[in-house]
Amino acid sequence: MADLHDPYGQRGVEAIRGDLAARGPVPRAALFGPPLAMHKALNTPCVVVERTTAFATPHNVFTTFVFQRAVYDSHGSWTLGDPSRIYARVSGIYHAFASVVWTAAGGVARAAALTKNASEFADYDARAPIAGYLIGQNLSNLMKLEAGEYIHLSLYQDSGGDLNTYIDGTHKATRMGLALIAPL
Repeated sequence: MADLHDPYGQRGVEAIRGDLAARGPVPRAALFGPPLAMHKALNTPCVVVERTTAFATPHNVFTTFVFQRAVYDSHGSWTLGDPSRIYARVSGIYHAFASVVWTAAGGVARAAALTKNASEFADYDARAPIAGYLIGQNLSNLMKLEAGEYIHLSLYQDSGGDLNTYIDGTHKATRMGLALIAPL
């Protein structure tokens, strides 16, 4: 059995695979149940943060998005003291993702960038707004992160003034997440 306080310690990947094989197949309910079921079963880091109020993005400036709360955070990867970043607590391959919906407005571009350590693009999406319609953007990528590295979301728009992210009863909040796929 893996040490729950140090599941990726000195034992190596083969020993962990042996532990998982000895446990048998993961129950269907764990695979398709609550979002954290699989990560809790394997004790792997998983976090999703969100903002449930509008966020004003200035005209013509890439702006770091600030989140308000953790939807779930299995390993303390996000804090209100540093609300724009999610930190990797274990070195590994991660699935990083984010989604945002913009209010309808003019201009030429809406852009969203998911970055590693504020310098390396993990995923980027830019699109032209359509008059009178909301613009949704979803970002997703696999990336290698060392323990202590982080991801964050940056937004850009050129509507001529501040432009808010969109929130109402039918649209999800702007979210960002990080889930460990494989430890290194």
